[in-house]
Amino acid sequence: MNDYSTLEKFNERRLIMAHDARMNLKKWDSITCRDCHKNPNPPGADAQEAHKKLKTEGATCIDCHQNLVHEEVAKTDLNASLAAGQNGTAERRGWR
Repeated sequence: MNDYSTLEKFNERRLIMAHDARMNLKKWDSITCRDCHKNPNPPGADAQEAHKKLKTEGATCIDCHQNLVHEEVAKTDLNASLAAGQNGTAERRGWR
């Protein structure tokens, strides 16, 4: 069992927890975003071009918006993790 009794202990596992949460969002096609943002139409040509990937490349919100909600944590390559068959928790992947 993991010990989160201090901020230091929590921060030691922050990247692992963030990656697991991101992988879940990826597997769920970012449903928690899409519940409200059903048809995103962002301002600006670059943002609109990036959002085309939702349809053309099967991208999902979390692929680009990894640090939108919580304190910034290093981004992780979700597609590489999926390609490597790593869709379980970080502990099972040996990320301890």
